Amino acid sequence: MDINLEFDPSVATAPAAFKVALTAAADYLDALITDPITVNIAVGWGEYDGTPITGYDSLGGTSSGPLLSYNQLIALLKDNVSSPTDAAAIADLPKTNPAGSSDFLISPAEEKAWGLLPASSSEIDGYVGFSSTYPDYNYSTTDRAVPNEADFIGIAEHELTHALGRFSGVVAPPDTAGYYSVLDLFRYAAPGTAELVGGAPAYFSINDGTTDLNNFATASDYSDWAPSAGPDSFDATAMLGVENPVTPVDVTELNVLGFAVACFTRGTRIRTKRGEIAVEALAVGDEVVVLGGDARPVRWVGRRRIDISRHPRPETVCPVHILPDAIAPGVPGRGVWVSPGHALYIEGALIPAEFLINGATILRQRVERVEYFHVELDQHAVLFSENLPSESYLDTGNRAAFENAGALALHPDFSPRHWSATCVPLVLGGERLFAARRRLLGRVAELGYGASEDADLHVRVAGRRIDPVRRAGGWHCFLLPAGAREARILSRPGVPAGRDPETMDCRTLGAQIAAIFLNETLVPLDSPCLRAGFYPLEQEGADAWRWSDGEGRLALPACAEPTA
Repeated sequence: MDINLEFDPSVATAPAAFKVALTAAADYLDALITDPITVNIAVGWGEYDGTPITGYDSLGGTSSGPLLSYNQLIALLKDNVSSPTDAAAIADLPKTNPAGSSDFLISPAEEKAWGLLPASSSEIDGYVGFSSTYPDYNYSTTDRAVPNEADFIGIAEHELTHALGRFSGVVAPPDTAGYYSVLDLFRYAAPGTAELVGGAPAYFSINDGTTDLNNFATASDYSDWAPSAGPDSFDATAMLGVENPVTPVDVTELNVLGFAVACFTRGTRIRTKRGEIAVEALAVGDEVVVLGGDARPVRWVGRRRIDISRHPRPETVCPVHILPDAIAPGVPGRGVWVSPGHALYIEGALIPAEFLINGATILRQRVERVEYFHVELDQHAVLFSENLPSESYLDTGNRAAFENAGALALHPDFSPRHWSATCVPLVLGGERLFAARRRLLGRVAELGYGASEDADLHVRVAGRRIDPVRRAGGWHCFLLPAGAREARILSRPGVPAGRDPETMDCRTLGAQIAAIFLNETLVPLDSPCLRAGFYPLEQEGADAWRWSDGEGRLALPACAEPTA
């Protein structure tokens, strides 16, 4: 995503640090949300969309968007699922409208993310405004916790996400709501019971109210968190003297609002002698608890942000997502994202996460950008991230892949390497690997994940789902709209190792494509028209095919007529 800040004339009187800090907040959200859209947000200093701001308030909101019925909204959310968490959250929504006959308002940013508006249209999509009289803003981009000052970057992220679509339609009695929002679908009073009355206690849940992820405010803005949430950018009021970050729960919220989010390892908590500490907050000298109960000091924390969409070998850097409880009950306690070659400690051995992908509880996550952190201790050891035992960083020659290591590798490779100095044996194949996979597949069954035989093969053009008009003998025929320049071939992906624990094929495979015709013209399988999302050509005798990874991008020739 690209947030385009359009500064009102009022900003000319703001301190220079205001624009620097606001831009830093926008840059963070740009990297977090991976939808390829441009969102135009007007910025005011002492005013909001031309209306003066009195007192110390800051404001954020969207331009007008469309009202949708519940069925229309659910269909769009399902068609734009971007993560396993998102898919599970949408699947748990009620079959009937919890708001009765009321409609739901969506934001222009959501419209763009879902392909309902041109991705780069120039109209203003939202507004933010900040008090010009508040005396205690801390504009620092490096030290955001200053005593008695308010973390401005946290405030800016708060208001910018309001402008993206983080809002609520609920109102307090005696007023009645004219509409509701996507966020309101995840407000609960109790398991299975929605709470759509402003001022009443409510909490955020993505599994039909079973799990309380955070409490909503009961005053002011009902889309914000209650003050009890602790330091958090999305709190109703900014806590002084602390950094108010975008937390993992905030990222989950943005995801279920309909935005694709990068699987940042930022926010992953590492067990230390002073408690669970976010990896990006670790400092040299911090003592990290390691396997066996001892503690080892941090020597270095490496960081690297990667534009995966431009990487020549994306499979070497795409994150692996380990879902909660994937290894054992409470292991990990929350979802964890690691680089492909990052080794997990399982049954006395270190096994690269890439070799454990099963397509159900351990998945290769498709994102456009990612940020990795690696923690080096004074010696290689097994540490705990979200209660998941995994290795600390071991320098095997890829230190230059990190931004803070001096010379920087242009296209880093985070795939597994053959190490000889690991603290416990490194397993890259054989019966020990297969046994670990069999045990993890047992967890898949225990957690209730089941394979589907329905490939759900369809095409998406400009955000619109297109189902085949005809199926016969393995052929699928689609009618694409005139003027379409790219089609995404989507299907439910699977992983061979998720069915056969003794195969070394851990690829995420979608559709096996043997031929493509456009208006009766054969498109060669090695054509450059097959863009991202396709594996190399495979052959066996006279047969040839290419696998997609579940979302293959096909370039289309200019055509004024519909394409078949």
